[in-house]
Amino acid sequence: MKVSVIVPVYNLKEHLSKCLESLASQTYPDTEIIMVDDGSVDGSGDICDEYAREHHNAQVVHKANGGLVSAWKAGVESATGDYVMFVDGDDWIDPGMIEEMAAHVTGAAGEIVCSDYVIERRLKSGNGSSYRESSEYVYQTLAPGDYDRAYIEEKIVPDLLGNEKRPIHFSRCMKLIEISLIKNNVRYADEKVKMGEDSLIMVPVLFDAQRICVLDHKAFYHYELVGSSMIHRYDPGCFDNLKRLINGFRKILDDKFGDSADRYELMLRRLDAEIVVMMLYVLKNELRNPAEEYKERVKAVSTEKDIADTVRRTEVTFSSKQNRLLYALLKKPTQFRIFLLRTLMNMNDARY
Repeated sequence: MKVSVIVPVYNLKEHLSKCLESLASQTYPDTEIIMVDDGSVDGSGDICDEYAREHHNAQVVHKANGGLVSAWKAGVESATGDYVMFVDGDDWIDPGMIEEMAAHVTGAAGEIVCSDYVIERRLKSGNGSSYRESSEYVYQTLAPGDYDRAYIEEKIVPDLLGNEKRPIHFSRCMKLIEISLIKNNVRYADEKVKMGEDSLIMVPVLFDAQRICVLDHKAFYHYELVGSSMIHRYDPGCFDNLKRLINGFRKILDDKFGDSADRYELMLRRLDAEIVVMMLYVLKNELRNPAEEYKERVKAVSTEKDIADTVRRTEVTFSSKQNRLLYALLKKPTQFRIFLLRTLMNMNDARY
């Protein structure tokens, strides 16, 4: 089976070579590497061109800057493989990743093979003058195994939305996906969504999956997390981003479950729970707002009518202490809770 590896690239000159070296070291023989240069201005496009000249199975798509979603969509359009894998240009993978994952495919339509990943962190030292490396292994919540369509439909699909810990991570990376699943669902991807963008392609892909194979604690994929990462910065558009995600999810549910009233109602309730879960990320973001107005912003997003109504009618259980505190803040954004969570967020961010 031919595997298309799609690598979106935007201004990643300092990290890209490590990523491409990991692709060059793959032991699986039948791959095509599609690097999508999304209008880089730091020389990343030249690195891609050089790699393509040196590797017969590599090609470069140069395009105007349109964002991450537009980049991997362009890669999908160029893909000719039976399966597709995504590797972001500032991450890297183990040499045997593709070969070990491909050993579990059958060639049937609609199948996904899932592996795990490692978060590679750079933690500040006590005095902040140096860093130490830290690796955290992250495994799928769904137990390793082979799941057929009947199990997926009955057990996995209803559990995908609205849980603190998802049974399968929504990242498009660390997965080997039969290509028709991607091409049949790429229409749901929204290029204006900047955080959580993978969910609008992976949720419908997982809804449609005919077979899901979860490998037994195989963390092949390395995700580098540094202090300048998006998740540690304040994003003034985060709440609007959430609204776009909600609209995208509703469209997916309309299309996938609209012909079954009971199933549709169940999935709408799961979407309500998902909105509550996503609102915790919005609150984290607003607590990082450097402006004094952060208190008003926290109250504003928590009490907006549609959100407040959803929170009131939906009960979600959280195990993480921080998430329980954020959930309490969401339900009742008092001055004390805002101050407490702001302090905790600042302490946590100071480590990176």
